[in-house]
Amino acid sequence: MAECIKILQHIADAADKDSKLILIESTINPVSPPNSFPPPTTLPYLLDVQMLCLNAQERTESQYEALGSQAGWELAKVWKTGENGQDGAFRHYEFRLKG
Repeated sequence: MAECIKILQHIADAADKDSKLILIESTINPVSPPNSFPPPTTLPYLLDVQMLCLNAQERTESQYEALGSQAGWELAKVWKTGENGQDGAFRHYEFRLKG
């Protein structure tokens, strides 16, 4: 997490007071029904393996907010890309500089 904070701090240092930072996260709906075999799709499992290899992790909205806050950003808005404001394939986190 320290690396993430360092990167976001560098971006904050280079940004002007009106800058926005948009983080885009892909969202994965859980495979359903549970314990079905074979699963309807293996994509969530492949993405988990990819994240493991990259030493990455999934984060909740509050974790993104805390991460941005530690780097000088405040969470301004969360954009869900699905129909009727529901989660879709992506979620966008909009940050603005603090103060």
